[in-house]
Amino acid sequence: MARRAGISIRSFRDGDEVALSRIFNEYVARFAGPRLVTPESWRRQFIRRSWNGPSVDEDPDSVRVAERAGHIVGYAVTDYSPFEEEHAAVVQELCAASGEPPDEIFPALLEDAERRARERGKDALSLLVSSDDGPACRAASALGFVSPPEDAGVFMAAVVDLAQLLHEMSGELSRRLRESDLATWEGVVRVKCGRQSATLRVRGGQVSRAPARARADVSADIDREALIPLLFGQQPVREAYLQDRLTVTAGDREEVLRLLDALFPPMPLFLPRAQWW
Repeated sequence: MARRAGISIRSFRDGDEVALSRIFNEYVARFAGPRLVTPESWRRQFIRRSWNGPSVDEDPDSVRVAERAGHIVGYAVTDYSPFEEEHAAVVQELCAASGEPPDEIFPALLEDAERRARERGKDALSLLVSSDDGPACRAASALGFVSPPEDAGVFMAAVVDLAQLLHEMSGELSRRLRESDLATWEGVVRVKCGRQSATLRVRGGQVSRAPARARADVSADIDREALIPLLFGQQPVREAYLQDRLTVTAGDREEVLRLLDALFPPMPLFLPRAQWW
């Protein structure tokens, strides 16, 4: 257990997600605007191993919680086996509770992550951080973290043909559906975003393209800014729904949300959540 400025650090325990989701919302709102992460969605984000990082159920050590006087004051999420970086560990979330000094909490968490990465045979530690996150940037700089060159490049994406994209993803969508508790669901799903729309037929555990004129059993209208995060698992479906960035039309909205969650689970294909603040 590491100690710095009266701070003790331990691994994740069941129930911590209540405090951690609140801390995430409050901290990120300081520089990136309001977020609505629930304890359920925070936990779901890290339940399974994906390119987004660790599975907290398999490795509670991947989420380290900072406490002071028995109260949770911050946390860090570290991926010890990042995609294409076997030699490194990556801190993907670094948050401090409202009213607590990040300049005390962040160094303690980063030093802890570095020590535990070294114990796992890693020779580098990276921090994914928004350039607008001043406290995290200052803490990292003080500990010797160096920013990548300005010309290192940034991944950005835009959907130019929604119907074609979902058609190309149909094999993966089918696999996800078959592995869910809605494997027997059948019907036509229409996904809309602005002027773009895609119509999918779900039958026998298979997802395929349907004629645009087909009558939809389920319709999902996604806000333009939420399309990439939702389709690629960077924002859970229910978060988008609660933020009014996703609207659904159907008789049983709970079933629709479960269906969309099965098709677009929090399994990011590209960037972790920290990189799209």
